[in-house]
Amino acid sequence: RHTEVDVLECLAPGGALETLVRAVRGLKKARGVVAVGHEPQMSAYVTELCFGNGGKAATGGGCAFKKGGIAVIELADRGVSGKLVGLWPPRVLRALA
Repeated sequence: RHTEVDVLECLAPGGALETLVRAVRGLKKARGVVAVGHEPQMSAYVTELCFGNGGKAATGGGCAFKKGGIAVIELADRGVSGKLVGLWPPRVLRALA
């Protein structure tokens, strides 16, 4: 097994979601990608990818992405959008460990 770690500036505060999506799409042989970032940016990224509306859900809030949580997203073939497959908060992950 070969694992690579890339540090992407787009995951730092103030980064651009479009840059992250472009980087992920560039990983042709990857079976999966893990993105680790900071709040509130990760919530905004998940919300924008899955629900659009500039990173805010239709209700005016966003995706409830807790520190240490995991979101699984299938990217659409084109554009900056995707489908939320799963969202697990830390307490659920601890129960699974």
